Amino acid sequence: MTSSTSSPTDSPGPELLVDLRDSSWRMSFPAMGTRVDLIVEGGSARQMTEAVCELVARHERLWSRFSAHSDVTRLNTACGQWVDVDPATCALLARVKDLIDVTSGCFNPLIEPVRQLWDPAGALAALVAGAGAATSTESATTPGSDALAEVLPLCSPGMLDVDPAASRARLKGGARIDLGAIAKGASADQARDLCARLGARAALVSIGTSSIAALGRRSAGTPWRVGIRDPRSSESSWLGYVELPDRMSLSTSGDNLGALVEVAPDHAQRFNHVIDPRSGMPARILARSATVICADGMTAEALSTGMLIGGRQAVVLPHTADGDAAASPSSIIVGGERGVMAGGIRVDARPAQIWHPRQELSESDGGAGVSGQNSSTSPT
Repeated sequence: MTSSTSSPTDSPGPELLVDLRDSSWRMSFPAMGTRVDLIVEGGSARQMTEAVCELVARHERLWSRFSAHSDVTRLNTACGQWVDVDPATCALLARVKDLIDVTSGCFNPLIEPVRQLWDPAGALAALVAGAGAATSTESATTPGSDALAEVLPLCSPGMLDVDPAASRARLKGGARIDLGAIAKGASADQARDLCARLGARAALVSIGTSSIAALGRRSAGTPWRVGIRDPRSSESSWLGYVELPDRMSLSTSGDNLGALVEVAPDHAQRFNHVIDPRSGMPARILARSATVICADGMTAEALSTGMLIGGRQAVVLPHTADGDAAASPSSIIVGGERGVMAGGIRVDARPAQIWHPRQELSESDGGAGVSGQNSSTSPT
């Protein structure tokens, strides 16, 4: 079971569809509890590799809840006291409050106290151990209404105070935060921009296969292709691909595990591993996956989660003074039980229709395999 904070499950991650017969070079390294893939055309491979590794490592030191000295850990353990944090952390926390509002609370990194009540680690461990998703009851329990009523107030955005002028923040009343998803979106964007400053003509950065940022177009003049997996099918099954425009970012949130655990003794109850922060209960997922493309990776992360949990009606985009929606996605792709819907929330200067179902691929374009949880680059 996964909370809304990690673009639920960090999978079904997109698949990078890249032709390495051109002048591209590629590197991968582990970070942020997952894998970072970098595909670049132009520039110094060594210089960019070192710079991107250093950038991502710095972000991990700041934002990982598993690091004893990170800003996030210090906030979570400060018992409501103000904590001096890095300016980058302050900016990230300020965006968190905005994005909770934009998604009507469906994206909420403050859900950690509720997530712990559902014991997702125990449920997943039982599944991995072979106990079976439908019969494993030993490691997962359904929280009582009293327990949920006690911790739900801790998920309110009002529990997070941010003071950018003093570069400090605090979590009140026992609230805790997990910046996992939004941190990956921010890191992918910044790694992409770093490659551009260091001389890359084109680049594709993927963190955990669900957070992707693009720069430019490939040497052949074609856009980067990112394949979207089918979360309810085999690892080799995918729904189609998107063309990712220059300086755009993509996030995919998916319900790839479906109903994870059956709970007894009173009655059989299958619950979803994606938790709705608004109720503290498993979300009523209507789509299999939601992919959002926009100019900001953090916004893409929040909107894909919001779309998965709450549907289109949950996403309330802020508006500028002239009435246009701010940071509007150029495209959304939602895969449901009855197929795939693609379209723009608001058609702007960029084409809203950049979705290509798998059957559109020609024989020469095919052969792109979809690997497991971490994507791999495949020739197209």
